[in-house]
Amino acid sequence: MIDGYILCSSPRSGATLLTNMLRDSGVAGWPGAYVRGAGMRARLHSMEAEVPGDVTAAELARDGYRLARAKGTRDGIFALRLQPSSLATFRLALKALQPDQPNDAARIAADMGRHRVIYLRRADLLGRAVSMLRTLQTGYWYEDAEGNETDGTAPDSIPVYDRIAIAEKMEQFAEMDAAWESWFASEGIEPILLEYDDLAADPEGVLARLLTDLGLDPAAAEGAAPAPEDVPDAGDDESRDWIRRFQQDTLA
Repeated sequence: MIDGYILCSSPRSGATLLTNMLRDSGVAGWPGAYVRGAGMRARLHSMEAEVPGDVTAAELARDGYRLARAKGTRDGIFALRLQPSSLATFRLALKALQPDQPNDAARIAADMGRHRVIYLRRADLLGRAVSMLRTLQTGYWYEDAEGNETDGTAPDSIPVYDRIAIAEKMEQFAEMDAAWESWFASEGIEPILLEYDDLAADPEGVLARLLTDLGLDPAAAEGAAPAPEDVPDAGDDESRDWIRRFQQDTLA
């Protein structure tokens, strides 16, 4: 059995879906977005922690991570969810807590013990970009900007197709994915690789295989994963129309 794991992903890649499945399995903790980048102070306040006004960035990261360890341990497992924007804060915390270790991989091992790193990837940059742009325009988030789950309430705004904005989002997502790949390579980390398309097509099967890889009971996947038809659609008719328009504009 593992002592902990880290779920790495980028926006619009299905991390909320996987997080909920891991939580509902009842054996794999709940990988929360306990460590933040610019929002670390706000996150500490939300967890009712005292935050001195003159605290340094390293102290803020260290204290936030300590609290994350206490808040984020369930089922005997510490589960942490990271996005690229929170990686620097996570690394800063590890360095403060494990100053004698030579690199991030060694610091994670010293802190978490038996652990695995999971990388949930969605290769469809265009679909992700369209999803993100529509979310930003309407204000409706399945997952809010801080990484919290929410059903959201969309304001009375109509999303507007914007080829340049979509291209910019695609570039940003490519950079985020590259940042994960670079970190894994530099640290010699071999993550458990999950693909969003596989997760959406067979959530229970993917969860069972992941639990097996984590040394946990794969039978816990039964009832913890939605049926494929109940997985939130990666795109409605309007999203698909935007994708077609962007592809046509690119070829023009």
